[in-house]
Amino acid sequence: MMLRRWEAIHEKLPDAIPYDAEAIENRDWQEIHNVYGDIDDDKYNDLFKYITERYPSENNTVKEVENELYHTDN
Repeated sequence: MMLRRWEAIHEKLPDAIPYDAEAIENRDWQEIHNVYGDIDDDKYNDLFKYITERYPSENNTVKEVENELYHTDN
């Protein structure tokens, strides 16, 4: 599910959250690590925590993705 959250957040904010579908499909762990490491977790801490831990947030993007993926009303 983490990959689904990562991809969904990327689709909403592609400039903020990088995502490499090809690297994931090819299981290129080094490239996945590099791309994931490019997320500015200080600037986008709420998004980062949601992707990694499904941590709730008041961030509208997180709320939209949570609703889309899990059909919740936050």
